[in-house]
Amino acid sequence: MLALLNALLDMKASPDEISYSATIAACGNDSWQNALSVFQRMREQEVLPDIISFSSAAHACGAHGRWQQAFALCCCMRQQLGREPNAVMMSSMISACGASKEWQRAFALLAQMQSDTLQMDVFVYGAAINACEEAGLWEEAVHLLGGMITARVLPNNVCFNAAISACDKGGQWELGLDFLFNLQSWKVKADAVSCGAAISACAQCHQWRAALTLLDGMTSMRIRRNAIAYTSALSGLEKAGHWEPLLLMLAGMSTETLQPTLASYGAAMSACESVGAWAPALSLLQGMKSQRLVPTGLIAGSLAGAVHQGLCKKAALDILEELRGVWVEQSPEATCAMVPADGAADLASVVVGWSPGVVAALKPSGSRTEELAETLAEYFGCELALVSRLDHPTSGVLPMAFGPEGSVAANWLQAQFAARMVYKEYLCLVEGSAVGGTGFTAQIDAALQTFKRGEQLRTEVSSLGRDAQTEYQVLGRYRMDASTNEILSFLSVRPRTGRTHQIRVHMASIGAPIVGDQTYGMKKDSVLPWCGRLFLHCHRIRCKDLSGHDFEAEAPLPAELEEVLRRLQKAE
Repeated sequence: MLALLNALLDMKASPDEISYSATIAACGNDSWQNALSVFQRMREQEVLPDIISFSSAAHACGAHGRWQQAFALCCCMRQQLGREPNAVMMSSMISACGASKEWQRAFALLAQMQSDTLQMDVFVYGAAINACEEAGLWEEAVHLLGGMITARVLPNNVCFNAAISACDKGGQWELGLDFLFNLQSWKVKADAVSCGAAISACAQCHQWRAALTLLDGMTSMRIRRNAIAYTSALSGLEKAGHWEPLLLMLAGMSTETLQPTLASYGAAMSACESVGAWAPALSLLQGMKSQRLVPTGLIAGSLAGAVHQGLCKKAALDILEELRGVWVEQSPEATCAMVPADGAADLASVVVGWSPGVVAALKPSGSRTEELAETLAEYFGCELALVSRLDHPTSGVLPMAFGPEGSVAANWLQAQFAARMVYKEYLCLVEGSAVGGTGFTAQIDAALQTFKRGEQLRTEVSSLGRDAQTEYQVLGRYRMDASTNEILSFLSVRPRTGRTHQIRVHMASIGAPIVGDQTYGMKKDSVLPWCGRLFLHCHRIRCKDLSGHDFEAEAPLPAELEEVLRRLQKAE
């Protein structure tokens, strides 16, 4: 379509707004940049865009999650045409917000449509439910489906599939199955996407039997099983620890002429790691090589973890070094010489260490991990990949890889984290129950499950969660003054796994929450209500840099936390 438009211009013909609108719509399927380029050319040729042109351009932006550009087009249309966006344009903007996880903006647009009495069709509802799915807002997704019934708008596959996926992310597997099995009553036929989402919901909630039953039932429903449905079922077996049936199912995919994907191998490799099945893990690597699939950092980490458990740490490092060679072959320009340019000393208060492929920064409490990475990336003039994060209220050492996600450095660092071969030490102050005398050591072993609602994450101890281990040692015991009995313990903590909010939830689970924790702590009942922040600090990390040498970075306890300890009295 773009070639035809160029041909018309070369022949000195004058394409009208219909030709331009059709070209914008065609380009938008593949590239929002091309769509906007045609839109700009239209204006340069002094062809006045109409509402269809604006809507087509906004739809292109919406399909690729470019909500800022979609909003800018809306403002431009108001100025040039004096018209408010129609339902098609609003649907595009809602889609863009949903794809960008800007679900609050999506809901605001939906409310605006209702107040403006704009006709809300199935596409608008579908875009809004998709926004809920992206954010894991299953209750809102269900509410919107109910709104469609009230408005007498018949839901389609897109609406139901998004609602089932929202149930998946919200841990509502039974509700997801209800939607799937009631599609017929809405004259909607289930497809591979519907079944895949429902299987995934079952798998996420450790309902592996239900996941396998549904996978088997796809044949009787005359729905061809695809790699996505299989991978979701494999994930259910992986979470349940059934690694042997999982490997049999993976091998059986070939009988349906299906090739395992990276995600399929990832689930299988993770299952092998959980039991230290190093020999099957190495066989999986050979299978990936035969398909010319290159392991990601996570898959490589699971493989190394299995070898570490079943053999030894040196064998695991040998595997990672072999895979590092594969990654370098893929990206020969990414070499071990990737270090900060001269002048990094200007960031001495932020950068606490660097080495080939890795940089460690000091994250202050109250700042976002992503913001720090963006600041440093701008300074260094290159992308930085995050392979771990520190909670918003946590301070301390934050390692990052030089290069984008999927680069050699990022894969190398991520593999070490996934294989549990990165040493991490935190310092924290806990209150509540006593956790032992000075020098006492212990390990907390409790599975953790994380739930997401909008932008908020919350973790809890659950038998349905992923395994998690935290070691701690008591460095000192404190009290407010000689007249009080409440004991506060200053700990060195080493998380053996890397689950969301792991240290905070584990300490709270034994009755010793971290001082200043406004999510899992004692809040207003704290004995230190004047502590202005979470008393949790990543003190030290140790890993291998991209050249294979030891890399260690350390950050002392911040002054405000030192001041808290100074105001307390030693209890022993």
